[in-house]
Amino acid sequence: MELYFNAASAISPLGSFENESISLQPPDRALGYFVSREPDYRNTIDKKLLRRMSKFIKMAVSGSVDCLAAAGLEQPDAIITGTGLGCLTDTIDFLQQMNENAETLLNPTAFMQSTHNTASGQIALLLGCKNLNITFSQKNISFESALLHAKMMLNGDGYRNILVGGIDEITPESHGLISQTSCMRKFEGEYPVTAGEGAAFFILSNRQTEKTLARFDGISIFNGAAADSSFSDSFSRFFDESCPDADHFDLLITGSHPSDEVYHLLSEKTGDQKILRFKDYCGEYDTSTSFALWLALELIGGRVEGSPGSRPERVLIHNQGSGPCHSLLKVTAC
Repeated sequence: MELYFNAASAISPLGSFENESISLQPPDRALGYFVSREPDYRNTIDKKLLRRMSKFIKMAVSGSVDCLAAAGLEQPDAIITGTGLGCLTDTIDFLQQMNENAETLLNPTAFMQSTHNTASGQIALLLGCKNLNITFSQKNISFESALLHAKMMLNGDGYRNILVGGIDEITPESHGLISQTSCMRKFEGEYPVTAGEGAAFFILSNRQTEKTLARFDGISIFNGAAADSSFSDSFSRFFDESCPDADHFDLLITGSHPSDEVYHLLSEKTGDQKILRFKDYCGEYDTSTSFALWLALELIGGRVEGSPGSRPERVLIHNQGSGPCHSLLKVTAC
């Protein structure tokens, strides 16, 4: 069964929200990490509710509401989200309260909003949606897991439009901890790895409409180092099935770094002129693939200023995090 992306919305360091087009320019690195350029949330969320929402919840709710509006839907048939670290601001607030109050007299709001499924729950409450609601938290394949689950559901019966999203935030505290650990790959020099954040939502459907942005051609998730035969086999199988003719492959958007072994494998198959490194524009975070997918749809739609080459029709998306997990997605213009 063919599947389609009928709407997309993103809040990112590129300032993508509510803009008809974006400029592909690297964000400011002054803080040492990328932060999202947040919109005026009062345009999508009741201002009485805003004061109780952290940035994580605001990005998720505003992005999902905007995405549904773009698709012309009041409610989705299911809400499926992915997040690596969840609501960091509320988690940090709760832990600080525990420390300062000696684990007594704690504010329950910070605890309730610190769980990973807070975002999808808040979206459902705001929409009055009682349909299936799932959150995946599987490190750097959290969004891919959500997208794969939505794909399987749409291939069955009873579902037509599913809201799928990926959300992660960064705070000064979390950046400090990440910088001291091996949670994020560290490359210096011409292409430093910068931590980031963002939220991106999509309406995935088994029906093509006049609003359709692109066709969803497939997804693959696999483990292994680039030198392993299992990795090479998994990568080549998906690549050859999706892009059997290199001349019919317009652009590869990758989260790999030029120092990664897999980057050289990609450049050998596609050529450097067909590669775009998306983390130069959003940073490194667990659900950054959601930004890459949104960027691919914007490029296919011709809504990106300063994009390399001509407007692509077939885009392959590759991502890898600090661990051995890799993912591949393919989207094609309709």
